[in-house]
Amino acid sequence: MADETPPIPESETSINKVDEVLIRTNPQLFQNIPKAKRQEMVRAVVSVTKIHSGPLPPYELIEGYERIYPGSAKLIFEAFEKQSNHRMKMEDTVITSQQRQSGRGQHYALIIALSFLGVAAWCILEKHDVAGSVLGSFDVLAIVTVFITGKNKQSANLREKEQSVQQPKKKK
Repeated sequence: MADETPPIPESETSINKVDEVLIRTNPQLFQNIPKAKRQEMVRAVVSVTKIHSGPLPPYELIEGYERIYPGSAKLIFEAFEKQSNHRMKMEDTVITSQQRQSGRGQHYALIIALSFLGVAAWCILEKHDVAGSVLGSFDVLAIVTVFITGKNKQSANLREKEQSVQQPKKKK
């Protein structure tokens, strides 16, 4: 059975790359220094930082888990799939609930507005013209104000979303 050399860890690969770049950039700098000593010097100066962002671990970690515990990659992907499905289901539930709540609010507002208009009409029919006119005017004014305010808020939210898509928010 032939001896297999273990794969070079990523940090060692990075050290080799830095060493090669330094030699190409300034060959005289490391001319009389053996490779092992050069790499030791580079290792003392260079720090490799690797940042990963995402819902799944980086592939190197998944490969490592798979080597240690065969089948673990499948478990990771299945867990990710379950979590994604759960999150999407929860988002659908929240959106549906918000839509129902909004619809109920609009129906209640319509009932209240029509009630006030009915009372205003009744006041006018009962010869309370001023009270009926004032009540009816305030009712119409309130409906128009709510409609305009809602449209302005909706437009502001749209502009904010467009800006956030074009320019990611800065961290505080």
